Amino acid sequence: MDGDGPNRLALIRLYPPYDVKPLIRRIAARYLAKTAAIKVEEIGTELVVSGSYDEMKGILSKIKSRGFYYNGSDRTWRIPLSKMTPAKRKNLDKLLGVLTPAQKAKKEQEDKAREQEVIVAAKTLAGHKYPGLPVTLNMLSLYVKGSTYPIKDKLYKLGGRWENNTAAYVFPVLKMTMDQLDDLHKVLEVRGKVNGDRFEAVKKLLGSDHKLNWPTLGITLSYTLKEGFAIKGGTKPYAGKIRSLFEHPQWTGYHWSVKGMTEGPDPFEKLIDIFDGDEKEEATKPPPAPAEPKCRPNRKPGYCRRCGQPVAVGDGCIYQAIDYENDRNVWEVVHEDKRVCEENIKRKKEEMDLERERHLLKSTAYKNIMGWVKSHGTAPSGHHKIPGELTYIKDRRSVIYGGGEWVVTEPDGKHFWYVRNNGADGDDWSRNNVQTGGAGAIGVRAPLTPEVGAWIEAASKGED
Repeated sequence: MDGDGPNRLALIRLYPPYDVKPLIRRIAARYLAKTAAIKVEEIGTELVVSGSYDEMKGILSKIKSRGFYYNGSDRTWRIPLSKMTPAKRKNLDKLLGVLTPAQKAKKEQEDKAREQEVIVAAKTLAGHKYPGLPVTLNMLSLYVKGSTYPIKDKLYKLGGRWENNTAAYVFPVLKMTMDQLDDLHKVLEVRGKVNGDRFEAVKKLLGSDHKLNWPTLGITLSYTLKEGFAIKGGTKPYAGKIRSLFEHPQWTGYHWSVKGMTEGPDPFEKLIDIFDGDEKEEATKPPPAPAEPKCRPNRKPGYCRRCGQPVAVGDGCIYQAIDYENDRNVWEVVHEDKRVCEENIKRKKEEMDLERERHLLKSTAYKNIMGWVKSHGTAPSGHHKIPGELTYIKDRRSVIYGGGEWVVTEPDGKHFWYVRNNGADGDDWSRNNVQTGGAGAIGVRAPLTPEVGAWIEAASKGED
């Protein structure tokens, strides 16, 4: 593929240059350091050559013949500087491919320009909308999710690897070329168009309301932005047919979830015909005789067996169950209306999701603060009493035992102190440079920016 074609220009010009944040710059620097070639440096009175085995295996015999010996403690090859004449050093640099300062500066400039170009293109790629294939850029990696199964081989050839935790194909941006990004854009664009056409065809089958009902069967086929295409209701007799018609149906515990983008309209049409035929057949049958009520109302409040929520007197049904641990029969209560349990379980799940998201934001903010303090902070000597606003960011309940971590914002608002309590039994109190009500703490002073202030606020959530 021509790397300077119109598709590449379109990718690069859609967005302004991407301002890489300091955290991402440090990650890029660590990555480039790990992928660096053979290193040559002078340590004391010796010349040291280091590098991975794969990089050096082709020249091991040659550096051995030049008088180098192997140091197993740090896995390097060494030679006394007294044995290296200028001519030998020049030949060695030529053998190892060591660059002159001017060549090294030019190479670093080219690498930085290529890195910036690839990041801008990846950011632009993540901004595109491919139907059924959401693409995001996170920490210098592209994540491709959605209906990736039909194009999994192409994604693998372009350098993607499947990650179970995120259910996505991950592409490390710094390892990709512009040609690979262009090919990825074209693959996603072609598959996205197919997904979009199939999606619209399936939506037409459901009408303007995006919903079909079969009242007698108690079944609903609908589409919503949150659930996608869902088959709800009395689907138990049709579970086998749903599995045979659709390629990857998923039972969520409440309804069947099917993907209209990858399946297309054909299986939906067949399923609708089945439901229509059974609906007409059920409508002609005589109504069944009314069944006797099976619910035995509860006379005492309790907790529902299904959802674990309280059940008021008269709102539930009781039944006998076996307590295998104590080898006896016990009475248990459930909500009479199962929809109450479903709502309770749904609400509990939403609360757990919110709590999980809050914990993730707090953990990320704490890690960001630690990285900022490590790279920009200084630990003044002495014993300081810090004025300013105190904000706890971790383990506040352990402060009285000599633990916990907090942040103190100086009155001018330009700097802050990260303080880690160091007053517990067994701690090294001689390291303390901050006065507290106890043995003292370890403090690091660092500049305060709006971004760091947002991290501190996020990390303090739940520490009140």
